[in-house]
Amino acid sequence: MYRHLMFFLAPFMVLFLLQQTVVGQGLEGVERAIRTAREDPGDPDDGWAAERRNVPLVRTAVRDWVLRRLPPGIVDSYRDLSSISAALNDQLKKSDLYMPKGDFNDVPFRQWGYSTAIELRRVDEVPSYIELRISVSTACGSDDAAYFLLWRAGRWTIPAFIDGSNNSAKFAAAVDEIKFSEADNDGNRLLLGLRQAVQCASAWSAFTYDIFRIHPDGTAEQLSSASHGIYDGWGNLENRVLPDSVLMEFADSSIDDAVHNRPTILHFQLQHDTLERVDPIALRPFDFVDEWWKIDWKEAVKWSSSSNSKLRSFHDTERPDQVFGEFGFVQRCKNESDWQISYDVDPNNVMQETAKKGIAGTIYFLIRETGKYQYLMLDVDTKRQPGCPGEDQLDIARPSLFKNPPGF
Repeated sequence: MYRHLMFFLAPFMVLFLLQQTVVGQGLEGVERAIRTAREDPGDPDDGWAAERRNVPLVRTAVRDWVLRRLPPGIVDSYRDLSSISAALNDQLKKSDLYMPKGDFNDVPFRQWGYSTAIELRRVDEVPSYIELRISVSTACGSDDAAYFLLWRAGRWTIPAFIDGSNNSAKFAAAVDEIKFSEADNDGNRLLLGLRQAVQCASAWSAFTYDIFRIHPDGTAEQLSSASHGIYDGWGNLENRVLPDSVLMEFADSSIDDAVHNRPTILHFQLQHDTLERVDPIALRPFDFVDEWWKIDWKEAVKWSSSSNSKLRSFHDTERPDQVFGEFGFVQRCKNESDWQISYDVDPNNVMQETAKKGIAGTIYFLIRETGKYQYLMLDVDTKRQPGCPGEDQLDIARPSLFKNPPGF
């Protein structure tokens, strides 16, 4: 009976202890981080430099403060975590570390840098986890991060985190979606975390994605952490998470000025404990040329003919970010499995460095369609390869793996 009584009283004891905290106690690290942010003079040549420097510092300080405040028993004894979240936010408010009143969008970051919110929630897919969501106000919104907490060996640990800390692209971002897969036969799941870049006004943006494998005991390993450009991202980043794969589809820029943006595919498969990018990487022949040309060679080599050594030379020398132009034609060849795609470089828009290399003119790509939405680069040349007569125009119909699932 005593045990049952303690179980019943535990939630009230947690709140009582949190509410008895002296205002400001333990918040020194948060205060230092915010003071540093407010005093940062910024960079006259980079308006976002101060934000990139200070948002992670403020966020980390708030996270560490919350970890020190959380009691160990809340996983088992406290079903609703909203009151604990409210108590923690209340301490920030009383310490003048909460969101300022009024319209803060026009206030320079160095004058505020407030922590805007703390939220604790349970994770239905992994009952041993508590999700800690932290938002830090920025010039055009809020930077969000999610930490999945696990009580282990007498302390709170963070086996999985969606905060961009392992990503080379350092920009403020808001959580777009967090999704767990179903469990596999061994109880493992994949976790996908998506964050959209915070910016003031543009349809062109970027997002980060983090992929973790979660084990039945709550331990986890990070399989991938990267960023990618995106067009009109909010609500338009389709995704599917399975126990052994992650698929994302979204719009991003095209190397064709007239096409403007194209469907972009990121498909990852878990192979021998390693996450590998697999087909499809594009949905149309000319989109494959676009993607093959943009990605690093260490990735592009998987979609390149091993018998053509000049592919790497072209790929490493002539970069698409130094060229402006349009696709001319997309022609199916006589053997019907191959495609020939022409790309016309605009001589008036070629960057000076590229112009010296003599890339101005037309480039001809020869690719092979090896299956449904599967392609292989065979050849690249400034002279048209034989066997593909005709000049069919681009088919601008926009395919989708989600709106018209191919069942691959």
